[in-house]
Amino acid sequence: MLFKKEGAVYIHWHGLVIPNDQDGPGKTIKPGEKYSYSFIVSESGTYWYHSHYRPVLDQVDNGLYAPIIVKAPEDDKYSDDHIYGVR
Repeated sequence: MLFKKEGAVYIHWHGLVIPNDQDGPGKTIKPGEKYSYSFIVSESGTYWYHSHYRPVLDQVDNGLYAPIIVKAPEDDKYSDDHIYGVR
């Protein structure tokens, strides 16, 4: 992630079991700073992430959120998935 906006950011991952130093305030990214999140997701499912830096609404309203789809090998037989984000 390369964060170019004013102010800092940190990301909160909903539903993912990950190390504390990879979630929320465990890693604050300052403007212009590069950071690569690194963790292994062990459970398939539908998750999402969003900024959790205050004020959250400003960053989320500007699009700092997205779904994360983690597929198990047996999920490859399904091909008609669609992702919708409602704001």
